[in-house]
Amino acid sequence: MWDRQLERFPERSFVQGFGWGRYKAAQGWTPIRFTAGDADGTVVGMVQALVRTYPCGLAVIWCPGGHAGPIELWNPHLVEACARSVGARHVYCRVTFMRPSTEPEKQHLRALGWRRPARPVSAPRTLIWTLPPTEDAMMAALTGNWRHNLHRALRRNLRVAEWRDPSPSALASLFEAMSAYKHLDMAFDQSGFSTLARSLDGRTLVYACENEAGIPIAVRGCVIDGDTAWDLLAASSPEGRRCYASYAVLWALIRGCRARAVKTYDLGGIDPAAAPGVYAFKRGTGASEREQLGEWEWSTSSLLARAVDLRLRLAPKAALA
Repeated sequence: MWDRQLERFPERSFVQGFGWGRYKAAQGWTPIRFTAGDADGTVVGMVQALVRTYPCGLAVIWCPGGHAGPIELWNPHLVEACARSVGARHVYCRVTFMRPSTEPEKQHLRALGWRRPARPVSAPRTLIWTLPPTEDAMMAALTGNWRHNLHRALRRNLRVAEWRDPSPSALASLFEAMSAYKHLDMAFDQSGFSTLARSLDGRTLVYACENEAGIPIAVRGCVIDGDTAWDLLAASSPEGRRCYASYAVLWALIRGCRARAVKTYDLGGIDPAAAPGVYAFKRGTGASEREQLGEWEWSTSSLLARAVDLRLRLAPKAALA
């Protein structure tokens, strides 16, 4: 019922869906869902809030994806309702709006006392790939370098196919290999992935690229909701990098999305300064850059906000995981 109502809103995200809430519940969050109706009882707004409670009446409320509906529905009564539902007296709330940024909406949030967090956990911009009607048109929209690297990959003896039952251990090996050569902390949660796949209930689409020995050397997956897909995971081993496997696997995934009537693919957050290589790879598809309304925070006390800021500084991956 929740997801069917959510489908009425064009500016929605899979992280607002029931399955994502079920997945986060397995990680210790309590999902709380609210709807707003007009005088006729028609649902005009929806929000899924994730809540964690602590001693002394403290609560952290996190709303990934923001809400569905007009910005005017985001008001103090919403946070108060979340706090009351868990019996909290002191609240820190953070929201990540995955909708285009506009000045009137930013002014609305500032007028209500919301502010930009000192330590955001997501990128403020994304790349939206509007898929052309034909594969030839899609190929023509690629940059010359992206198209050249794709052809390099396709000339090799690689097998790229849908991975209908992804192996969590094989995925973990890929992420570990990528983390090692990129010097990143990217531990892959095998049990978490299994829970996520079950929670999203068939909405995921994953493709893998294997070498001649049948070993996965690159993988990319997305979540599909209606005619929109969102990047979910991507990894490539050093061997995959040498073979340009990331190009082949993304191309195959996009073809799979088009076969499922997907029209728009959200390539996910970008940070040209911190990750120029990732930005160049995504930008080479011909996708258009979009600034998101992004992250905002509100708290009943500045002390509580500083405590969350400290937690993010010490453990950025765990604080809102």
